[in-house]
Amino acid sequence: MHEFPQTYDIAPSTKKVPPEFLVGAIIGAGVMLLLAPAAGTETRRKIGMKAQQLGNGAKDVIGKTRQTIVGIKEDATSAIQAGRESFQRTRESRLHANAWSSGTR
Repeated sequence: MHEFPQTYDIAPSTKKVPPEFLVGAIIGAGVMLLLAPAAGTETRRKIGMKAQQLGNGAKDVIGKTRQTIVGIKEDATSAIQAGRESFQRTRESRLHANAWSSGTR
């Protein structure tokens, strides 16, 4: 039969890990700890420590995200204010120029 040449490019994979895989890995690790041949108190202690580490990591990420959002908000507010001031100066300059060109003051 006929062979058709490939006429499109396939982007190289970025090798991102899907979030479903990460959730599955975390759940699997928890089950592994529960089924490991360690004492129940030791296993619960390990799970508690890992949960606390994950919680602290999540708190850090949330804190950094909040700081970033606050920074973006401040930048946007400054840009809007600068735009308003520039608009007002341009408007006043044009009104002043029109007054001079029309002969009225």
